[in-house]
Amino acid sequence: MSSHPYVSQLNTPLDDDTTLMSTTDLESYITHANDTFAQVSGYQLNELLAQPHNLVRHPDMPKAAFADMWYTLKQGEPWSGIVKNRRKNGDHYWVRANAVPMIREGRVTGYMSIRTRATDDEIAAVEPLYQALNEGRCSKRIHKGLVVRQGLLGKLPAMPVRWRVRSIMGLMAVMLALALFGTDASWQRCCWARWRCWQVRRYLNGKLCVPLKMWRRRR
Repeated sequence: MSSHPYVSQLNTPLDDDTTLMSTTDLESYITHANDTFAQVSGYQLNELLAQPHNLVRHPDMPKAAFADMWYTLKQGEPWSGIVKNRRKNGDHYWVRANAVPMIREGRVTGYMSIRTRATDDEIAAVEPLYQALNEGRCSKRIHKGLVVRQGLLGKLPAMPVRWRVRSIMGLMAVMLALALFGTDASWQRCCWARWRCWQVRRYLNGKLCVPLKMWRRRR
């Protein structure tokens, strides 16, 4: 792939029910791709197989996002984030990417990624962030797919709660796909998913339950 690929900056909108799926080996070479991935990316299946997955990488995507993705995956953890991909003709499409390691007989044998349509709100939120990261003028960073603040409060996620819910749902879909592929079930990932659900529940309790209690006291 050229280091300066042609881009048209024309967006290809995806339908709500669009699901792109692919698997790679440990070196990120594509070992499987579904027909939807080929259709959306503009490549034939035989053009995708055995090619590096960064074949569809868009130059507007900051290197920090992919560095974070690979760091997270190599820790044995799932990763979810908003990604701008490049089509073969130079157009682009936005997805919520959910990636997990594939484990067989206790060892990582590759990676699986399932992508769905990114919402307009998600795209509008990350575009200026990605541009700022590329220009080196961003006060936030990406950590395990989450946008976090720099400094002492760096571990506080800046992602809206609806994004967290979509992230969890997307990763649950990947876990189901992994089960269908016959990979090992990992109790660590189950614990991770439960922890993320607990985070969302705690957030909702703080945002919804407290105002409800105050309203009841005023009655």
